[in-house]
Amino acid sequence: MKEVSLSKALQINGWLIFYSLIICYALYQFGVNNLLFTRELIFRSYQDLLPEETITGLLQFRDRFEWAGYVLLVFSIPVKAGYAAICVNTGTLLAGYDLRFRDIFKLVLLGEFIFLLAAGIQFFWLTEVVRPETLQAARGGYPLSVLSLLSKEAVPEWLYPPLMKLNLFEAGYVIFISLGLKEYLDRSFKRVFPVVFLSYGMGALLIIVLVMFLSLQAG
Repeated sequence: MKEVSLSKALQINGWLIFYSLIICYALYQFGVNNLLFTRELIFRSYQDLLPEETITGLLQFRDRFEWAGYVLLVFSIPVKAGYAAICVNTGTLLAGYDLRFRDIFKLVLLGEFIFLLAAGIQFFWLTEVVRPETLQAARGGYPLSVLSLLSKEAVPEWLYPPLMKLNLFEAGYVIFISLGLKEYLDRSFKRVFPVVFLSYGMGALLIIVLVMFLSLQAG
């Protein structure tokens, strides 16, 4: 039943998947801007660091250009999915599998709904459970990650990216992509899983190292 459902999902038009992701992420971003990162929360976060006039100016700037965030979704989603697809495609090529890049890209787009689910759970957790008083308190609140199990005060900020990346949603994503490749290639799960794990894992590791490096430089 699961294989049949996944096979049907892989037949969905790629543009439909893409537009659905844009709509869902736009709704999520609207919720974050208006229900989570409210004007009151931003004021509390920076009232001891910046003059009130500066904070007001920043909020006005955010309100004026809020639309730009929605426009960027049109570019950020394919860039993120494209990077993951390139990593997985490189792994399949090295493993000797013949698979079109467009098929991998569609599979990766479908897998993006797993991260969308994670974003929704994170939003619910922060707005209904944690209810942070400042932006700083909201940092690292990624659900079902290693960081969520640790005391954030005891963890250096430059370790936040790798510890947040180690979460159940990433594991589910790798399993989903592996199941998709299993359908495309008609190979066993045991054969395709290491390909996805290593190729996607190396790509994710490069991004984590880059983010950690920038965090250390900024600090």
